[in-house]
Amino acid sequence: MSVTILLLAAGKSSRMQGEDKLSRKIDGESLLHRAARIACDSGLPVRVITTDDRRRLIADLDVNIVKGGPDMASSLQAGLRDLSTDAVIIALADMPDVTAKHYQMIAAHADHPIVRGTYNGIPGHPVLFDRRYFGELMQISGDIGPREVLKRHSDAIGYVELGGNAALTDLDTPEDWQKYRK
Repeated sequence: MSVTILLLAAGKSSRMQGEDKLSRKIDGESLLHRAARIACDSGLPVRVITTDDRRRLIADLDVNIVKGGPDMASSLQAGLRDLSTDAVIIALADMPDVTAKHYQMIAAHADHPIVRGTYNGIPGHPVLFDRRYFGELMQISGDIGPREVLKRHSDAIGYVELGGNAALTDLDTPEDWQKYRK
């Protein structure tokens, strides 16, 4: 089964008080570069859905770059368009604790058509979707992502405990960054 990682990185960082969260650095590396590099380390093909001004942050990586839309749904759809793969792992670029091993764990559990990473049983990201759901994913709208698709197909979801807080930690606000750095 072929699996591609769709790394969503086109958001506006609207809660960062004017700063681009994906340009911020962790250990000298931008958050976007770190997320894309780690996705590449998984050995799976990586498609990064991002903005024109962020392309420079990942220019040295072996990723397929697709221009994202104004919200999560349009970015996801841009990433899915013309993609020939059996499944996708939807990942968010602002989740710094997701590792290459986590992507491999999720891809390996593809005996379920949808697989979600969890922390202590709490569902989070990344999320794998079998190709059979691509049509539904192409129909979503707004900035809520595939939430409704997940609700409609809750009986098809398998869960993988990622360990640590990787499935839930995201860096959306200056407060999130401050907490993470501690």
